[in-house]
Amino acid sequence: MKKLIIGLAFLLLFVSVTPRATLAQNRQEIKEQKVALDQKRQEKITIFFERMTNKYETAILRLEKLITRIETRIEEEDIETPNELTEAKKRLIMAKSKIETIKIDFETMLISNKPKEVFKNVGKELRLIKSELVAIHKLLVSTIGDIKGLGKRK
Repeated sequence: MKKLIIGLAFLLLFVSVTPRATLAQNRQEIKEQKVALDQKRQEKITIFFERMTNKYETAILRLEKLITRIETRIEEEDIETPNELTEAKKRLIMAKSKIETIKIDFETMLISNKPKEVFKNVGKELRLIKSELVAIHKLLVSTIGDIKGLGKRK
């Protein structure tokens, strides 16, 4: 009987200390905190994505500059255009188009209900672009090595 009275006293104390309005208010605060965290995550993801795309776009610009320099060297020396150079040009154009499609996918990710899945796909595509740029660079390096000693001596 004594335990029952003590239990009822604690129950009354608990109910009087935490009214339902306070519980609802706490739930609302938790929801607001979740929204704030989601916004921070979205901002960080956007910053990361912008950095990565800027990095890859500058790499593409450097590779394009290298291709034009190789082409001018080939024209000056009257050498046949190597297959590696044309392959590198094609791959570079494809990498540019992939970056543009990824930007569109990223915009849809920010709007969608399942950004986690879309971000995985965007990350996967970014890794593919990186490997493609590395392969293009290797092609250009081999092209430079092939044409380096083939020019006319003056």
